[in-house]
This record gives sequence, C-alpha cells and structure tokens, in this order.
Amino acid sequence: MKSKIMELFTTTGRVITSPDELFYLKNQDEDKMGIAISVVFQILLGIIIGLITQCISFGIIVAIAFIIMTLIGNITNTIFIMIFTRLFGAKGGFMQTFNMISYTSAIDLVTIVTLALSTFKPLILVALLFVPLWKLVIQITAVNTIYNIGYVRSFLCCNGFLAIIAIIIMGLI
Repeated sequence: MKSKIMELFTTTGRVITSPDELFYLKNQDEDKMGIAISVVFQILLGIIIGLITQCISFGIIVAIAFIIMTLIGNITNTIFIMIFTRLFGAKGGFMQTFNMISYTSAIDLVTIVTLALSTFKPLILVALLFVPLWKLVIQITAVNTIYNIGYVRSFLCCNGFLAIIAIIIMGLI
C-alpha cells in the first residue's frame, strides 16, 4: 500500500516536470495510474474545499461531483481524440488514451495548493491561468506519445479541431 501511494505522488511529480519521459515509459506498460491520479486528486480537492467552507459533508459532495465530472470530461475528450486521430490515420486504444489523458488531473495539485493558500489572492489568478495551459501541454504530449503523429497534429486532435469548428460556427452566426 505504501509503495503505491509513493508511486502515485512520484508519478504526479513526473507528470508536472517531464511528461514526455513519463508517457514514453507508461506507454510501454499497461497501467491505470492516470485514472487513479484523476480520482485521488479530485477527492483531495473536495476535501480542501470542505475544509475551506468548514463543512465536510459539502466537501464530500463536491469530491463526488468532481470525480464524476472529471471522468465524464476525460471520456468525452478521449472520444474526440480518437475520432480526430483516426482522421490522421493513427491507431490507438481507447483505454490507453483515456488513461494517458487522465494524467492531466495531476496538475490539480497546483489548484489544491492554491486553495490551501487562498489568503494570497494573486496566487489564485496565476493558478487559473497556469493550470488549463499546462493541462493542454500534457494532453498534447500524451497524444503524441500514444499515436506518434507529431505535436501539431496532437494539438489539433486535442483541441484544435474543436476550436476551428467553434470559430466556423461563430462566423456563421
């Protein structure tokens, strides 16, 4: 048990510092550490929110809601990535992609620390800017590692096509 917890936090550190190397190694194995990381950090985020609001039951409800939203979001994102990578002719497995995309939840550690230090308001703004951008970088790196299609195509598979479609729809309106 202790070694799994240490591995979880060691892997989290590697997601933040060197995602290329980590995804290369994790792509060789069949592990589900990304899914575990996404669940654990949503629980921690719910606990921190419960402590901040001084209502543990609210924190538990928030944690459950965060877990459900994160898993649904990752599944949706994985489906779009699978569709767009097929357009480029790349092949990969759904669970492998879902697991690698779930590693982005490791960046929620920054949100957890920011909320814990919420008395310093400019830190919250930095986290709101930093977290989504770094999650995008990790997703692009994960898609590139799995499908080996390059970083530009990986960007298009992650969010680029959706952005292009949104721009076209907004242009038509």
